[in-house]
Amino acid sequence: MKRVRLFLVGLILCGFISGASLGLAAEKFPIRPIELVCPWGPGGGSDIISRKAAHMVEKILGQPVAVINAPGASGQTGVNKGLAARADGYTIIQVVSDNVLLDAFGKSNFSHKDLSWFARGQLCYSFFFLPTESKFKNWEEVGKFAKENPGKLRVAASGKGSTDDLTVAFLGTRGYKFTYIPYHNPSERYVSPLRNESDILFEQIGDIKSLLDGKQYRPILAFLKKRSPDFPQTPTSAEFGMEITLPLWRRFAVKKGVPPERLQVLTDAFRKAMETDGYKTFIRETRTDEEPPMFGNDFDKFVEQDYKGAVKILTETGLRK
Repeated sequence: MKRVRLFLVGLILCGFISGASLGLAAEKFPIRPIELVCPWGPGGGSDIISRKAAHMVEKILGQPVAVINAPGASGQTGVNKGLAARADGYTIIQVVSDNVLLDAFGKSNFSHKDLSWFARGQLCYSFFFLPTESKFKNWEEVGKFAKENPGKLRVAASGKGSTDDLTVAFLGTRGYKFTYIPYHNPSERYVSPLRNESDILFEQIGDIKSLLDGKQYRPILAFLKKRSPDFPQTPTSAEFGMEITLPLWRRFAVKKGVPPERLQVLTDAFRKAMETDGYKTFIRETRTDEEPPMFGNDFDKFVEQDYKGAVKILTETGLRK
């Protein structure tokens, strides 16, 4: 009799759990505010796109989308905050390529497979910028000094294990030895060379647009295969035999396990927002590459290819054993 009662209790519990799961999938979504976790501090490129997307998407979803900044550990703090939430679609995570790169490095405490990737919003290429008053005129002078004085020149960049970190490490394998100065706060990083806390800024055009417009920085090297239309006089790393570009991607994802119906609602909302003239104007104003956004399964596959590409570069340069 006791076994029968236990069996019946088990059936009831299974039915309750199954019913709850079905209810989660079938419930109208969204019916309450959504959080968008940005793993970087206020004022940076990730914060700007997070707030732009939140503003546009909340009009489509009919619910507020609040941006929560959670900087630290090269973006891992914010991503982990998002992964700690329920897989119900009410927590979106803004992730950058640095997070996938950390995974490829083997230094991340989560896997890119822990996330369902549904929208890529930006593609940005990086440059070496010098303060306008720097004694160095061009990359040739900087490169020569870096080879003759290993570690004397300091590069202000984002956290360890990031795209910035890999690029500077790659330059080291080619004899250009720099000291890497990581900043988790973007606004501090942007002004570091101007305050003589470092010598060179590794950054994307759009993130320091106001400083470029104010003639406070000038580019000396573009990590591109072809010259940038914004700075056609600036040579590329490829011109010096360094085939490394590693564009910075800014993306949106949720914790793996969000019901497909809810994931589709989010995907459709971001697609609709990013196909508007307003978003296209934002892309142009932030000097983002014109490569179109990517959504859903196509983007999920792209992230996997991105991860494998990073592993390949790391292995070839001896940075991943």
